[in-house]
Amino acid sequence: MQRIHCTDIICRVIGLVVFCVGVGLLVTVFTIAYRLFNSSPAQVLGITFTGNPHKDPGAATIGSQFGWLLFRIGFLLLMSLAGSLVAQKGVNLYLSVSQSFPLLGGTGGRKGTKSPPQDNELDDHASA
Repeated sequence: MQRIHCTDIICRVIGLVVFCVGVGLLVTVFTIAYRLFNSSPAQVLGITFTGNPHKDPGAATIGSQFGWLLFRIGFLLLMSLAGSLVAQKGVNLYLSVSQSFPLLGGTGGRKGTKSPPQDNELDDHASA
């Protein structure tokens, strides 16, 4: 059974924390997107139509509000990409530590590795 170093456990905890931060970012993005896509168009765009052409917003106002909506959607896509990359880095950190230093001993990620035969071992087999 191998000894567990304190840094191994710390690295695993950091990997789990980074993974949880990435998942938290993804949950935040999905919550914002859910609220955005379940709102009425008047709430999302911030425009109300009264039916009076003199009081209704013009094409420039509608276009700028729609551009702002597209910017928000693009920002959500960027945030989801960042959240998934952060979660992936947390998993990679956790798995890289767990493959090199198992918690409960054993071979870990080094299964099936054999050292190459030494010269004296080859000579023993050849003379027999």
